[in-house]
Amino acid sequence: MRADDMGTMKEEVVRTKEETVGRVKRERERSGSRSRRRRRDRKRRRGSRSGSRDRKRRRSRSSGDDRKQGGGTGKGLRPRRKNDQRHRSGWDIEPTEAQEIGLFDNLPIRFNTTTGDNYQANVLTDRQNRTLYVGNLPLDVKEPEIRDFFNAVMIAAQGPDRKPGASVVGVFLNLKKRFSFVEFRSPVEATQAMDLDGLMFRGLALKMGRPPNYNPSRAPKSVPRLNLSRLGIVSNHVPNGPNKLYIGGIPYNLKEPQVRELLETYGPLRGLFLSFDPVTGLTKGYAFATYENESVTDAAIQGLHGLQIGDRTLVVRRHDAALNQKHDQGSFDTIVKESKAAQATTTLCMLQMVIADDLRDPEEVVDITTDIRTECANFGNVDDIVIPAFDPSGKAQPGMGKVWVNFVSVEEAQACRSALQGRTFADRTVVVSYYDTEKFKRKEFI
Repeated sequence: MRADDMGTMKEEVVRTKEETVGRVKRERERSGSRSRRRRRDRKRRRGSRSGSRDRKRRRSRSSGDDRKQGGGTGKGLRPRRKNDQRHRSGWDIEPTEAQEIGLFDNLPIRFNTTTGDNYQANVLTDRQNRTLYVGNLPLDVKEPEIRDFFNAVMIAAQGPDRKPGASVVGVFLNLKKRFSFVEFRSPVEATQAMDLDGLMFRGLALKMGRPPNYNPSRAPKSVPRLNLSRLGIVSNHVPNGPNKLYIGGIPYNLKEPQVRELLETYGPLRGLFLSFDPVTGLTKGYAFATYENESVTDAAIQGLHGLQIGDRTLVVRRHDAALNQKHDQGSFDTIVKESKAAQATTTLCMLQMVIADDLRDPEEVVDITTDIRTECANFGNVDDIVIPAFDPSGKAQPGMGKVWVNFVSVEEAQACRSALQGRTFADRTVVVSYYDTEKFKRKEFI
């Protein structure tokens, strides 16, 4: 091979080597550039995200008034600079200052910082005293039905002097155990509703009571009583008090309507509790009662104490007096004799001789009056007979269901009473008591 050819080949090899090295370098450079670009891209993306977070964290600058007060009420916070006051959380702000700032404006409870009259706050703390337990509910009852029922009852029993608005503000029902907690708007109305114990609701007698967390020390001092006579309700709950009556010697075969009618000779009852034997279904012979008008208590004691019904003699006195004189038999006999002598009048009031269905026909009323006059004439001269019935508009007259007979003398009235007392008339036991003759002449029938 010639020297020129050898030289040419060497040049080709060197050139090829240089091209290969250059190509490798370029490849490495391109690869490095891609890596650097990827790193730059990652940094750029990280920077973008951090910038977004930074923007989210930035707040608008507080107003000058906020800086004076220590900050916290403007649209946002600026970074605290040297000699700036630290942002106040508000926990150490005085009530007057908080009211000036306006922190109380959107609260559901209004606080009077000048007088300290936090009525609504006290209402929240008195919730246990505004809530009553109501038991023996129907299985299918709903909360709105209970609320509407008690609201209607309170409106009727409180009368026109009640405060406007709903008395019941909440009902919490437990149907599995057939009870609920009824929350009233005030402790006063909750105390009033306790008189509704035994109220009939869909054929069931409700049981009213206080919740376990009831605080008697926070109970209202004076509470106006409900007028249950407007509803025709006689509660089974008879609270202790100076006018609570004990009635003993009740015949065992008398039912609650009969005992109630006997006692209501002197006025509407607020409460009546008649004890029954659960085995036989007969009464145990005693009851407790209180009148709507407590001023008639003495008259009821005088008129009913010592009253002979069948083979039993009624014992009627105040509950406290009955406890004190339970073992004083001599005193008991003396009081019975005195009351018998004091209660005798010329007028008799007869219960359970007539019922409303007998008095709807005016001709029937005339026949009943004639029959009673004929029977009572066997014992003396009958001066007058009154049997209240329905007026022409169909409204029941006061005292309907009772019969008043006035004799000429007390002796004649005594003889009639002894003969008719305890007799059975249409499967009803007739109960006869003396009645104030002056009230009879004034046509005061109750």
